[in-house]
Amino acid sequence: MDESRLMLMETAKLELESFSQVYNLISDKCISKCVAPGKGAGEELAVGETACLDRCLVKVLETQTFISTVLQKKQEMQMGAMMPGMGGPPGGPGGPGGMGGPPM
Repeated sequence: MDESRLMLMETAKLELESFSQVYNLISDKCISKCVAPGKGAGEELAVGETACLDRCLVKVLETQTFISTVLQKKQEMQMGAMMPGMGGPPGGPGGPGGMGGPPM
């Protein structure tokens, strides 16, 4: 199996693990925090419980998105370091435009 396929498989595995962690976090933290103890399956949630779950879910998903973005950028930087001349910003030494882009 070539290196790119291995990397894709590893990325898919990490995404699945990440999804599982988010699901477990939501289940463990948000439900235990927001839903009254002893509430049975099928019982309707109170307005406050629903609002609490909504806020908790948004926080968890925003955090997960932020972490995923940071990890993806880090992986892209590592890939660029592994393949000199292939990565880098446009106008930089590895991109179109030669030895540098416009001054920043």
